[in-house]
Amino acid sequence: MEGVMQLNEEHHMLLCRLCKSAVRPGPGIESHFRHEHQLKGKVLKEVKNYYEMMELADPKFAELQEDGSVAVELVDMLSGYSCAACITKLLLKVHDPEGNGLV
Repeated sequence: MEGVMQLNEEHHMLLCRLCKSAVRPGPGIESHFRHEHQLKGKVLKEVKNYYEMMELADPKFAELQEDGSVAVELVDMLSGYSCAACITKLLLKVHDPEGNGLV
């Protein structure tokens, strides 16, 4: 199991070592490893039983990290929509004070 996943204690999240992403708790654990990585049988059952009862944070609802903070180990950083002029949240508020996203 250790080669497949890791518990990030700082953020209380389960991280998938195979695809370098955070895994949603509860039924999301079985779903992720069954559908994304085709785990099954005894291995999937062990994963599910071990982590399903833990109080894990849901990455879908996690707060964004502060500007300039270190990336979470094992999680790939993804590119997203951004403004080349707004490299921090503070600059975004100055550049787009109404928050309409039309920057």
